[in-house]
Amino acid sequence: MKYVLSIFLFAQFIFAKNLLAQTNNLHGKILGQEQNVLPGASIILVGTKSGVNANETGEYRFDRVPAGKVSVQVSFVGYKTLIEEVDIKPGENTLDIILEGENIKLIGTPSWSYKTKIFFEDANTKGIEQSGYGLANFTGGIGYKNVELVFFGTNLTAEKYIVSAGNTGSLFGDPTRIPGAPRMFGAKINWKF
Repeated sequence: MKYVLSIFLFAQFIFAKNLLAQTNNLHGKILGQEQNVLPGASIILVGTKSGVNANETGEYRFDRVPAGKVSVQVSFVGYKTLIEEVDIKPGENTLDIILEGENIKLIGTPSWSYKTKIFFEDANTKGIEQSGYGLANFTGGIGYKNVELVFFGTNLTAEKYIVSAGNTGSLFGDPTRIPGAPRMFGAKINWKF
């Protein structure tokens, strides 16, 4: 009896080993509609706990995929999520996917300006001087279809400066200085009809 049980267990071990050797794999490449590589795209086998991200060349790979029909979900920021059904056969299976772009755009315009020493003079002003200063401004956001969310900041370095100067007359004494914009942050929503 011991001898028969040992042979049975040994046969089970060999059978299981052969089953594992015949694994089904799924691999492919994720591209955008302009044939651009999408590194980091998310690929999920729907209904399982299996998911991977595309590497820097847009390639992905799943090992030990169950045979039969499997739904593959692919998503990437700025592209429409796609669910593709594939019939997994024994051995290597290839599924290359091209994602269609969504109408999302990034908006960004950082700027830096520097003004050297400025002199304000007119008939009543005796050489008002503004030393050099730098201004950093930023506008950035995201747009989707006909809506944009835009963030902005002006004078991010909180520089104190004057944009104009003059004298209202000798009766008032000191010259008038018009200050530049203070540091400001904000957001706005643009809705195009």
